[in-house]
Amino acid sequence: MMNQEYIENLYNKFCQGILRPEELREWQAIVEDPRNEKLIQEIMDRHFQEQIPSKDHQAESDLAFERFRREVLLPESKKNTKTINRTFQMNWLKYAAIITVLLGFAITVKRMTTSKNETIPLLTETKSADIQAGSTQAILRSNKGEVLRLGERSDLRFTDGEILVENKTIRKVQKEIWHTLETPRASEYRMILSDGTRVFLNAGSKLYFPAEFSTNSREVRLEGEAFFEVAHDAKKPFHVTIENQRVEVLGTSFNINCYEKNSIKTTLITGRVKINTPNAELLLEPGQQALSIGNKLTKHNIDVNDEIAWTQARIAFSKKTIKQIAMQIERWYDVKFVFDANLNDVENKTFSGNIARTSNLSEVLKIFTLTNAINYKIEGRTVYVKKFTRSQ
Repeated sequence: MMNQEYIENLYNKFCQGILRPEELREWQAIVEDPRNEKLIQEIMDRHFQEQIPSKDHQAESDLAFERFRREVLLPESKKNTKTINRTFQMNWLKYAAIITVLLGFAITVKRMTTSKNETIPLLTETKSADIQAGSTQAILRSNKGEVLRLGERSDLRFTDGEILVENKTIRKVQKEIWHTLETPRASEYRMILSDGTRVFLNAGSKLYFPAEFSTNSREVRLEGEAFFEVAHDAKKPFHVTIENQRVEVLGTSFNINCYEKNSIKTTLITGRVKINTPNAELLLEPGQQALSIGNKLTKHNIDVNDEIAWTQARIAFSKKTIKQIAMQIERWYDVKFVFDANLNDVENKTFSGNIARTSNLSEVLKIFTLTNAINYKIEGRTVYVKKFTRSQ
């Protein structure tokens, strides 16, 4: 039997949605082993004593559990499968429902297997057509009209007047020629600029850059979102231009999100950066984010994990509304959300979640349906969202 500290660590990682595949299999085996029943119950009890839900949250969790019972357990019993009455397994489902409300339910698994080799799905399957996650692809264009389509191998490098993919020379280029790396919706791509700076471009984004930087400065332009790891060069500052804002760095890692018009978020992970606009200037320290809205420039301390989760193959959001989250999902899955008119009292409800970016769209959307807030239907590349009602 494994020690308590190790099991508790796996439990915490499960709640955060960061279990690796081999750890997930191990966690399932632990839950199935009746010898661990008492220990896991104690861990869950202690966890929820620290996060005692309010009456409203408790009511929501009860509704969520009732939906589990109606849509998951009851349909299984109608298929003449054995009825599962073990208290621990029922408690686990109820705790899962509470986790849904408090933590946004980091969906890492689709099912939990019992010690009798019976299967209790934690999530009901959507009846709508599903949509797969985005992939690694991009389009490289030069200002001379040359086009290069880049596929699954994300290893583009500019060096010594050459374009390399997987360390193989694809094309020779003139050093002064500017290029655009474009990631369509539902795609992402990594590249290395001529100075060694690494750039990770998110879906629906464009990066403009020269084949080789000049002797005095390093200049690029961005639309959308990108994560930069800038190669240090004290004599040659690195500048990123976004609309009317300029970010200056010497050697650091940071994320810029400029999807929304007249709104730019610059999040610093390491080093220091200077933000310049026509009306203001400020310096960022690690763990800070600059927010530029129109002519106003501010900074504040944040938890950077949500901002850079996409670079770690995660979809993460904390206390965001359904419409805020939908914008992120639309880009990565290349879909459009259509919201029903009766969502008024749900629009301000906030959600938190953390799920693998490789998940199918339906797995992401179940974060919301498990809290009894909304229901959805996928038709083609359109997601129709409506308020959950008890009759559903």
